Amino acid sequence: TLSYFDIAQQPEWFYHALVLGMVAYMSDTHFVRSNSESGAGRPDILLIPRDDKPLKPAIVLEIKQVESPDHLEAAAQQGLQQIDVKRYAAIFRDHPTGDLFAVAVAFHNKQAAVQYKQIDPV
Repeated sequence: TLSYFDIAQQPEWFYHALVLGMVAYMSDTHFVRSNSESGAGRPDILLIPRDDKPLKPAIVLEIKQVESPDHLEAAAQQGLQQIDVKRYAAIFRDHPTGDLFAVAVAFHNKQAAVQYKQIDPV
């Protein structure tokens, strides 16, 4: 589902929509949520398992856009930190999941950097 926050005039809106479109195919197995409230903010994209038998992985995605390719890795790392600091995984505290992953993707034009780590619901 799309949120009205998705079409706001933000520099990373295009990349957000691109990634959202790529993960939309997972809607049979996961609820795909865009800019939904969780923790102390709105993670860009949440992939929440629809079924808890068997437990499926869940993902918190944060997307960043940078002005220079030299900043890709740092921005992706910053995205992971944002997931932690704003406690975006809080939504999973009461939702059974398999492994839970924080994923940050930074874009500059056609280049991208990805950082990820396994996390616990907070």
